[in-house]
Amino acid sequence: MTDGNHICSWGPANRRSPMAKLLLVASWLALAGTLLAEDCANIRPFVPRRAPVHRISFEGQSDVLDDAKQNEIATAALSRSMAPDLLEQDMPAAADEIAESTRRALQDKGYFSAKVDSQALKLTQEPPQYDITVTIHGPVVQFRLGDLQFENAGSFPTNQLRELFAIQQGAIFDREKIIEGLDAIRHFYRTRGYINFTPVPETRLNEQTATANLIINVDEGKQFRFRSLSVLGADPAATQRISEEFSLKPGDVYTPEATEEILFKFPNLVDRENRNVERIKPDERNGLVDLVLDFRKLLPCKTK
Repeated sequence: MTDGNHICSWGPANRRSPMAKLLLVASWLALAGTLLAEDCANIRPFVPRRAPVHRISFEGQSDVLDDAKQNEIATAALSRSMAPDLLEQDMPAAADEIAESTRRALQDKGYFSAKVDSQALKLTQEPPQYDITVTIHGPVVQFRLGDLQFENAGSFPTNQLRELFAIQQGAIFDREKIIEGLDAIRHFYRTRGYINFTPVPETRLNEQTATANLIINVDEGKQFRFRSLSVLGADPAATQRISEEFSLKPGDVYTPEATEEILFKFPNLVDRENRNVERIKPDERNGLVDLVLDFRKLLPCKTK
């Protein structure tokens, strides 16, 4: 005892016997075992949940799609929407999505008259698993392109517009090629100042001749010309250079390609997270376009 304070010392005068140390260690182990057992009682073993879709099969006139295409459709569906956390009530929508993918694949091969439906059949309750069956119904007619016509397209020759389509008369009526052709004609018009151009396709099928006539109703709109350029968010030197090097001059036919060219010349001004710097202000009455290039970076939203 010293000044009323108890000093504990592990020196020779107060050293514990080996038996005492053994009993102390044993008591510690017993206490730790009890606590560990209580914690483990609340732990459940992790068992990975199986994906809810066991198999996707194709029936009916499925031979119009080869095995590789069927496997591609099934694999894409499983990786996209058949995750283990898919809810049971989502299964009809998932089956419909596979049917739609099959329908698009058939149309890419010209089978526009084929009908497709799908059904999800429940195999097990817990965990819930399903087989999805896709049935292709006939008659399965492979259509070829008959006539390709353009209505209300008065600004350019019909032959010039037909050449924009990769599909020509007599070729398999391929849905994907039709889409590519519509994109090509849309680009053709808009790069010539027709910024409001809209094509409206109509397909007329003739099962007796296995031909499909494609009629494209064209809404050309007005041809626009360039009037002015405004630059925001750039220093005076860069603003002057952009104005001088911009390829369009007042009165030129407006084309979006001019903006792409100037952005390529000044990549440091473009915010990588916000590349949409172009603001088009059309004057519908006079057919003129005022262009704004806004290089100001978006500021993060402030939270209250």
